[in-house]
Amino acid sequence: MKTLYPVDEETYSRLGKAFLICAQYPEVFGDIPCKKFCAMFVDDIIDEDEDERAARMRAAAPKMYELLRTVFGGTISFTEILKLGDYARELLARIDGKEVDDDE
Repeated sequence: MKTLYPVDEETYSRLGKAFLICAQYPEVFGDIPCKKFCAMFVDDIIDEDEDERAARMRAAAPKMYELLRTVFGGTISFTEILKLGDYARELLARIDGKEVDDDE
């Protein structure tokens, strides 16, 4: 399983053990696929045939919507819009797969 953000081996191990238990009892837990099960606990799973940039876009969509809603959906000052510019640049950098310096 490939994710946008690193997941530690211990988490993978625990997920595997939990999925095995669920798979042994489909009448109780349902016949849930492994990817769907893991998606309940691990964010930003990338499909095997999915482009990584497209996955980053999908993951950033809620934040992009929130940003646009803030800018265009209400009355905010010009100063506040300028502050949101930094947030927008950081979001774009993450979508493009670039390192973001959180100290800036």
